[in-house]
Amino acid sequence: MVGLVKKTMVGLSMVVVLLGASSCGGSAVRGTAATLDKNMEVSYFKAVGKLQVTDVTTDFYPTVGKVLKDPKDDGEQFVRVGITLENTGDELFKFNYTTVRFKNSAESSVLPTFLLNKGNVDDLLKSKELAKGEKADGALYFIAPEQDSRAEMSLVFEGYEGTTKKSFELPLE
Repeated sequence: MVGLVKKTMVGLSMVVVLLGASSCGGSAVRGTAATLDKNMEVSYFKAVGKLQVTDVTTDFYPTVGKVLKDPKDDGEQFVRVGITLENTGDELFKFNYTTVRFKNSAESSVLPTFLLNKGNVDDLLKSKELAKGEKADGALYFIAPEQDSRAEMSLVFEGYEGTTKKSFELPLE
């Protein structure tokens, strides 16, 4: 009977530990997360939408899977940005995740990193065609200097107003 109670208690402890672990897309992580509700109107030719940043995690690092290279080795950090994009117009919005860039204190604009992938995160924002009212949810991962805080960071959507190229920028502070 004592053995059964010990096994049950160990099992319950494991459940509590698993439920208590912070998660990001189903993967346990380390980092400093901040919930945001910031958005901006964006356009891509005739298509219009609302890009919303739901959360930002600085010093992000997955605790599952294998990461190809730790940015800390170069004095950098992973930054996770939770995003929702909604088509608010009548035209089909052909969203490509590479239209979303990241500005930090060291670079003018960087693409999402390939160092994090479906092997260690399961919430990557994917390219998608959005009909009127449809949404795409997920996260994009970027690299920034290790000392950067959200005050030095912004998200940039590289779009068009009509046929004129336009960068839409949203500070992440």
